[in-house]
Amino acid sequence: MDEGASDFLPESLKEMIPEIGIGGVQLLVKKCGGMAFKHLPPDPGPDHILVRLLGLDLARSICRIHARCDLYIPRAKSALDATRNARIMARYDAGASIHELVQETGLTECWIRAIINRPTVDPRQLTFDF
Repeated sequence: MDEGASDFLPESLKEMIPEIGIGGVQLLVKKCGGMAFKHLPPDPGPDHILVRLLGLDLARSICRIHARCDLYIPRAKSALDATRNARIMARYDAGASIHELVQETGLTECWIRAIINRPTVDPRQLTFDF
């Protein structure tokens, strides 16, 4: 997940970026996406699942913010897909063949073609909904 993909993150994850950084959010989603945690302790011990999955520092930061609360970690599929698609586009623009991209990503040729043929919108461009 990169900085641009943060636009696709659910609000609950966007709110964590100032506290744990985009890298922390990325690791959280990778290791814990789809999991729910009940009544987080203010200071997790070494056996707490978040400590085992994320390391002590990151787990403590998350628990400090959400102490005594329930916390659900979204899978953030849209953000992960946006990052994957951007990497595919960058590799294709750099000269990688569709067959190479299929082998690297595990996606089908049809799906790779759909990604590279998708129109891109410049974020500076105005759009109108009619």
